[in-house]
Amino acid sequence: MLADFLTMGELSGKPYDAISYCYMGDCHFNVGRSLLVTGALLGSDVRLCGPRSLWPPEDVQAIARDLAKASGAEITITEDPDVALKGVDFVSTDVWVSMGEPK
Repeated sequence: MLADFLTMGELSGKPYDAISYCYMGDCHFNVGRSLLVTGALLGSDVRLCGPRSLWPPEDVQAIARDLAKASGAEITITEDPDVALKGVDFVSTDVWVSMGEPK
């Protein structure tokens, strides 16, 4: 995640707390969880988009919300791509079915 944020900061010229990004896909596992928590820690506008069944577990969401209170981050987790993508600086994704998951 540090490399992702370094890249976003360099490409946008913005500080981390002014960057908005959307991760679309399987938010339940490592990439989605890590982008959520790291963005919350750094004060970013974090948006995760995917089916509700693929959202991060509630305990991970709670950690991110607590971090966001301290950093001023904005967190959006939604199934609606229009909401998730509107005005973001960056969009990323990963596989939509993680290893070991049923097809």
